[in-house]
Amino acid sequence: MQWIKRNLVLVIGIVVSIALLAGAVYYLVDNYSDNEAQQGQLDQLKGEVDQLKMGIYPSEENVRLVKSNTALAEVFINDASRLLVTEPYKPIAAVTLHNQLPTIIDRLRRDATNAGIELPPNYQFTFGEIKRQASIFPYQVEPLVNQLNEVSAICGVLFNAKVRALDGLQRVMAYNGDPGGPDLLTDLAQRTNSVATNLTFVSTPYRMVFRAFSGDLAAVVNGLSAAKEFMVIRQLDVDATASGREGIQPGGVTDPMTVPFGAPPGTPAMRLPGMPAPGAPPPPAPPGGAAPRPAVPVRPGMTAAPVAPPKSTLVPVLDEKPVRVTLVVEVIKVVRRSPSPGAAPGK
Repeated sequence: MQWIKRNLVLVIGIVVSIALLAGAVYYLVDNYSDNEAQQGQLDQLKGEVDQLKMGIYPSEENVRLVKSNTALAEVFINDASRLLVTEPYKPIAAVTLHNQLPTIIDRLRRDATNAGIELPPNYQFTFGEIKRQASIFPYQVEPLVNQLNEVSAICGVLFNAKVRALDGLQRVMAYNGDPGGPDLLTDLAQRTNSVATNLTFVSTPYRMVFRAFSGDLAAVVNGLSAAKEFMVIRQLDVDATASGREGIQPGGVTDPMTVPFGAPPGTPAMRLPGMPAPGAPPPPAPPGGAAPRPAVPVRPGMTAAPVAPPKSTLVPVLDEKPVRVTLVVEVIKVVRRSPSPGAAPGK
């Protein structure tokens, strides 16, 4: 007891150390099972990682396959860029474009008239709002020139096919704030895809509504496939019940035997020498000839019996009517940009 009293601090330290050692042993024993479970899970995950690494390790075979696929992709890009050849943009001043725009629109109207195609009154080919602007800014020139060339190419296909009428044409916005009005295509958008350094594919959609016969529609499809620009048909709707204004106008010819062969509908009938004009009074009876037969009087309350028109012996071989066609076309082109001076390779 005397020794404990003299070494009380040492005894207290020994007791505290024993208590801490007992707590550590208890903590170790209590968490040993948890450590074993977590170690098992870790070993399982390491096994899964090793399995995933098998077959995709950067071996010589895998590197060779990657290089082969890269070469195939480069060949495809080069072939596609040659197929989608596009004339480079030729810079033009904004003032020059603003002055030439009415002339280009008038030329399109004249081409439609020469092809016998009906247009809406004072049609502007989607550029009416831009033509009415006071000026065109320089950043608007390039997209406007591109879309103007594409619209001209599409109209050229329609004019060459000689469709019956062009009811409307829609394009996407050429730039932010394009005042295209109702001619803007809002449910579709222009798409771009960069496939290589300084090489971008641009896809611009257009929607056109026109009236044509089946042969004219076939000519339009063939014209789009043979155009210099790469055009892809995305949608084709044909409405045979909404063909628009059609048929022979009032006052057309009713006697096919007096119409020149191959004449268009509405051509006036030919009259032989001595034949009276339509609506002229009958000629007087010759002297000594038979008097004209008097008209049969009609009693009050009676109506004259209608005279049935003579039945035609002509059998129609083809009675085709124009249909209303809605066509969505995408113009796909390649845009190559030269690298900026001082840019690092691959940037």
